Amino acid sequence: MYRWEKNYQERGLSGLEDNRGRPKKDMYKADKKDKNQKPIDESEREELIRLREENKYLKMQILFEKKFQALLLEEEAEARRKQK
Repeated sequence: MYRWEKNYQERGLSGLEDNRGRPKKDMYKADKKDKNQKPIDESEREELIRLREENKYLKMQILFEKKFQALLLEEEAEARRKQK
C-alpha cells in the first residue's frame, strides 16, 4: 500500500498502472507492419476486397445459423411445456 501511495503522489494515475509482464500482442503487430509495409498491386487489392466480402458473408451465415438453432430449441421447449 505504501508503494502505491508513493507512486500515486509522484506520478499520479500513471504511477498506478501495472507495467509488469509481456507487452500485448498489438504492440508486436504494429512493429511488424512498419517493417513489412509494401504497396499492393491492383489484383491483390481486388482479392483482398473479395476475401473481406466473403468473410463478412460467412460471419453473417454463422450468426443466422446460431439464431435459427436457438429459435428451434425455443419452439421445442415451448411445445414440451404445452404437452405437460
